[in-house]
Amino acid sequence: MSVTWKIDECSVYDGSMRLRGWCHAAPIPVCTVSVRFATGEVARLVSYGLASPDVAALVSQDAPRCRFDERVTVPTTHEGHDFQLEFGLDDGSVEVGASGQSNARDGDASHRCWYDFLNTLHALPTGHVLEIGSRARSGITRRELVPKQLQYVGLDVCAGPNVDLVADAHRLADAVPAEHFDAVFALSVFEHLAMPWKVAIEINKVLRRGGLVFVQTPQTWPLHDEPFDFWRYSTDTWPCLFNPSTGFEIVRVADGEPARIVPLWDAPVLHGLSGSRACLNTTVIARKIGTATVDWPVPIESVTSGRYSH
Repeated sequence: MSVTWKIDECSVYDGSMRLRGWCHAAPIPVCTVSVRFATGEVARLVSYGLASPDVAALVSQDAPRCRFDERVTVPTTHEGHDFQLEFGLDDGSVEVGASGQSNARDGDASHRCWYDFLNTLHALPTGHVLEIGSRARSGITRRELVPKQLQYVGLDVCAGPNVDLVADAHRLADAVPAEHFDAVFALSVFEHLAMPWKVAIEINKVLRRGGLVFVQTPQTWPLHDEPFDFWRYSTDTWPCLFNPSTGFEIVRVADGEPARIVPLWDAPVLHGLSGSRACLNTTVIARKIGTATVDWPVPIESVTSGRYSH
């Protein structure tokens, strides 16, 4: 493919998607860019060959890249939101790019952190891997991402699809043998832990020395699954949970999935907030270096009422 391109933003709001990015082709220049959604709808973004005022407002000749920034109507079904860009070249030919959503995610620091963790799993000849919060409540499972030479165990506080073991992560060591796992991971779980520092200590108990833990959790996200939505995290959080006292060293931290926060009321302190960048999630990879030297003997029942059942 002679066209190089990158989607910097593909955010959906009120039935339309803002597509912002750039493309470049040489030696034959790009004349048109269209977006084709998975459902088949096609929308023209920019006609690069026209020097009209409206096009000039959308495109800057930032050599060697041409930029676009436009809103297009999206399909009504979420499954149809993925798209491809079609580039019309000056010689009349058309080149079609790969998944636009995948292109937008490429280079995201938090996604690279996850892929690095998976690559580490693939390098293990044998072993055991534990997922905390494995229930396929949204139809999503990650069992298939764990290489076949490793034994996967899915743990959740509630029974359901993709759950091998029902247990509370705050009492993880009561449910599985000590130093049994080579890796532990949890995605979109730590915000629902009443005492995540206690879970870090429990993870240490069930990990073998040198084993890895990967956690992804929201940095900026709406409240959900209340009243069991307790915490938000950042890259500065992780050394507070995974440190020599809890038996870990940090391998890597990363924030990712850029976003903006739009306030729904006005105050001087909020001016400019919608133009600031936020991150939807944060990730960490930590390695067990020894036994935890701290404990938190506080029963979960003393700080929460009811049982998590969402």
